[in-house]
This record gives sequence, structure tokens and C-alpha cells, in this order.
Amino acid sequence: MSTPTDAWFVTSLITDIGGAPAIPHARAWALAHPWLGRAFASKWERFPPEGYATEVLAHSNLRHAVLTVSDRKRLKALRHLPHSYALSLRLDLSDAEIGAALEGIRLEGLFLRRATRLTGLAFLGAVADSLSMLEIGPCPALRDFSPPPGLHRLVTLLLDAEETRPGDLAPLADLPSLSLLKVRHLDADRLCEITAHPGVTDLTVTSRRPITLDGLGAWKSLRDLEISALASFDDSLDALREHAGITVLGLNAFPWAHRPADAVSVPTIEELSVPAPDRDGDLRMLRPLFPGVRHLRLDVSARRVLDLTPLHSWPGLQVQVLGLTRQHLIGAEELGNRLNISPG
Repeated sequence: MSTPTDAWFVTSLITDIGGAPAIPHARAWALAHPWLGRAFASKWERFPPEGYATEVLAHSNLRHAVLTVSDRKRLKALRHLPHSYALSLRLDLSDAEIGAALEGIRLEGLFLRRATRLTGLAFLGAVADSLSMLEIGPCPALRDFSPPPGLHRLVTLLLDAEETRPGDLAPLADLPSLSLLKVRHLDADRLCEITAHPGVTDLTVTSRRPITLDGLGAWKSLRDLEISALASFDDSLDALREHAGITVLGLNAFPWAHRPADAVSVPTIEELSVPAPDRDGDLRMLRPLFPGVRHLRLDVSARRVLDLTPLHSWPGLQVQVLGLTRQHLIGAEELGNRLNISPG
């Protein structure tokens, strides 16, 4: 009897060889080890689409496997895989073509990498009763964000909104189960331009312009907020302090050279993510502003060296550093097990 390690090794060997002659061997191992479904799914492009779908993937456990579809032959072969877990469609398809491809499939995740022809979301009706995660790449033609009836399981929505008008997103507030919303590249400078969703707990908004946090209070359930850049730092701190439910804050840009009023602070933030200070910045300014922080994440990928000494006296603070190795960090040893380093 083969061990799990043996099974992984043989599966990797078969899928690396690929081609039609390898399909019978892949089928035998798929039948004997259905738990290797993710491994078989990841190498679909190495085999003839129809044969591999019917002989191998149809007999594999595709739970937590993402099937990549980058040509029309594999798109057609999806009809053999009605119980797929997630699809990554890398074809530039129309609404009708996507809807037709999804008919009869029970799907939890859908990732549309190229969506330049997409005009609306009605095509999701084919998977409305099962879809929980949706990612849509650049979609310049998408204007109708009205969800189809029955899309009641959608929890996560990731949207590249580079050419989307903020007002077009208003229908998303009707998604009953939505809790995580990431809107990237939106042309907006005020949060109130996005219709607040009462159930969203995690919100990410990145824009080409700094954003004012007016209307933040309308996001009643919000706990985790990430923003690209803040327009008015002092006013933003006031808005964050008034929304006591937000405990996790990520700022992709931080005004290290700015000196807020001494009385301005947000004690409710427990987890904070910011880029490392530039030449004019000092890590000491964080503690008065966010005295309740217990976990600090610093992106230092743009720095050659970083001095962590100012954090030594912050009791109980856990620090995660992204982008540098330990030898480029000053004061790392003194933090001991309070420091986690991810070189990137």
C-alpha cells in the first residue's frame, strides 16, 4: 500500500509528463486516491481537456480545488464536472457565454480574471444557490451590478473597479450575506460615494486619490478596514474613533511627516498595518495615536534597514515585519518572541 508521500510523488510524476498516454495512469491514481483532486486539477492544461475531465477529474474530490479554464475546449468540458468547487476563467467571455458555461454546475468560488466584455451580473443566476465567493477582474463595460434573484450565499466579493463609477455599486447593498468586500482601483475620494452595506464586516477600498472617511458610521457591522490613503488624517482619526466597532485597520500609505493634535487618538484599534516610516517618520508616533494596538504589521519592502528600537517599550506589542531579513533590522533581538519576520 502506498503512503501519502508516495501518492503525491507518483501523482506529480504523472501530471508532469502529461498528454493523452498518461490519462489511464492518472485515472488509476485518481480512483485510488480521490483526495489528490487538487493536484490533478492544477495540471489540467497538460492533458487533452475532454478525456482528462471525464476520466480523471470526474473521479477526483475537487473540494478546495480551483479549476483553471483558459481555452474554449476546457470551457466546453466543464459539463462533465457538475460538482466543481471553484473556477478561474481566464477567457474574455460575454455574459451569455459565462452563463451558458455555468449551467448545471454547483460552484462555490468564481474568479473572472478577464472581464472586459461583462455588462451585468445576471449570468450568476446559474450558480446563485451555491456561490459564496466572487472575484471580477478589470470590467470596463460592467455597469449593472444588480444581483440575480437567489444570490443569497455570496459572502466574499473582490472587484477591480478601475473604470467603475462608485454609484454603480449601489445594488451590492442588496446582497444579504455579503461580509467581505474589496474594491480596488476605484475612482473615488469619499467613502460616502460607496453605498454602505449593513452586513459587511471587512472592507478594503483602494483609490488613485486619498479618501475621506465621511459616511464611515453607515457601515454598521464593520470590524476590519483597509484604505489606500487618507485625505485628512486628523478627520479620519475622528471618524475611526467614533466607529468603535473597527478593531483592525490597514493603511497602505501613512503620513509619517504629519503631526496630529495631541488629543487625537483611536484606542479601539487592536491590529494595525502600515508601511514602515520614511526618513521623516518615527515609529514612536504610533503609540499615542493607537494606544490599544496589540499587533503591529510593518511593510518594510521599500526600506533597506529599519530601527525597531522605539517599539521596545510598548508593552505586550506583537510585531510582524514584512520585506526584510533579521540582519537588516536594528533592535530585533530585544523584541524576542514578540517579533515575527517574513522576508517576503
